[in-house]
Amino acid sequence: MQVHIKLYKNATIYEQWVCNVYEDKYQITTDFIISEFQLIEANGKCAELMIKVKENNYTIALLIPFHQSDEWEIITISDEYIVGYYCILDDE
Repeated sequence: MQVHIKLYKNATIYEQWVCNVYEDKYQITTDFIISEFQLIEANGKCAELMIKVKENNYTIALLIPFHQSDEWEIITISDEYIVGYYCILDDE
């Protein structure tokens, strides 16, 4: 599964990136965030997503089930942060 992620801060895109969730663990580091994905296979496949915002050490944790998104899925984390993600499921 490929996951496209957008992190919004105060309703503006703060950072965006793409992860391929096939390995056991995957990390992406940018100037603004550290993001880790971990594949979990208990009661069906899902991805554990951890996002750490570098400027204030704010941490966001999400579980994303393996699926094909029809549209961007939006989760309001706080008054300041929103996470949007779009999943592309393939045959791997």
